Amino acid sequence: MKLFYEVKKLTDNIGISHFNYASFMAKPELVKKLSELLEAVSKKYQYIIGQVGIETGSTRLVKKYMKGKVKPFKPDEWPEIITESHKLINDNHWIPVNTLIMGLPSEKVEDINKTIELVYNISEYKSFIVPLYFVPIGNLKDKSFFRTKDNFSEHWKLLSVCIRHMLKWSYKIVEENPPSEISPWKIWSIKKIIKYMGKRR
Repeated sequence: MKLFYEVKKLTDNIGISHFNYASFMAKPELVKKLSELLEAVSKKYQYIIGQVGIETGSTRLVKKYMKGKVKPFKPDEWPEIITESHKLINDNHWIPVNTLIMGLPSEKVEDINKTIELVYNISEYKSFIVPLYFVPIGNLKDKSFFRTKDNFSEHWKLLSVCIRHMLKWSYKIVEENPPSEISPWKIWSIKKIIKYMGKRR
């Protein structure tokens, strides 16, 4: 949640704490109505920032742990829902702050590769992607915390592609819509830092 507010402050836009991709794809006309209601494009705002959980690109893990998240669609449709909804919300001036869960119980290499593939598939859309380690809560509270020592090499690759995605879109978003509360020289500095990090990745 803190990350969401930091992104919102950096982009100087309207913020919504949580939404669901499946719900938007089920009623795509609602996105347009919400954008109009919230005046997504105005003299003051250019985007709506919203926090949303992708969690995984693996349909196997979606079936196992989060069937309700994709309703009224089927778990096998999850990657397509994510890609198509990014297009839908970008067209309506939304920028999602996506979260992923690394280390879901029983996660396999092929599951991580599916998530990496999904990140590549949405790379053309304005968005932020934040990988988070699995924390045992709810129905999975009896499972173990996921820690850095548990990483597969594919987890490191996933982190790498997420960082590249974040750097790419952070630079473009700040360049297109610099926050009014931050001075021009600070904006210049932020862009320089992002560019430097991009070269060092």
